[in-house]
Amino acid sequence: PASVGPDYVRYTRWRLNTFFWGGALGVFSTQGLLLAVGVGRKTAAPLAAAMQWVIRDGVGRAGRMVFGQIGTGFDAETKQFRIISGLVLNLAAGLESLTPLAPHLFLPLACLANLGKGASAVAAASTRGAIYRSFMRRENLGDITAKQETVGVAGDLTGT
Repeated sequence: PASVGPDYVRYTRWRLNTFFWGGALGVFSTQGLLLAVGVGRKTAAPLAAAMQWVIRDGVGRAGRMVFGQIGTGFDAETKQFRIISGLVLNLAAGLESLTPLAPHLFLPLACLANLGKGASAVAAASTRGAIYRSFMRRENLGDITAKQETVGVAGDLTGT
């Protein structure tokens, strides 16, 4: 406690809570995607489903690269970008959860959601260091980062 700033505990609680609900939403979004692509149906075409999944992942990765190049202001507006990244991630997962309602639109909806998730990942990663550095009272950035990774995993696991 003496090696971190006063906001560390509050941030850790917030992060644990967001990872818990993100983990729970992730279960529903994956289930929705799998249902929309036809997993479990006798008429499902496994190769077509796999190709759509690969395209979805590729679009998300391309989005991360593009957003990483055009994204600016992460240092000036760190807290805002961190909060917005969490919101965008949850909206994207929510969109994935809804894909079974329009399975014929699986690919565009899943790609759009994955673009959002990619942008969210870039924004979260770009702000993480500055946020963790603000908690430092000693030269302990590595320790803070390790502890926060543990908090994220714990929250995600309990949410799933």
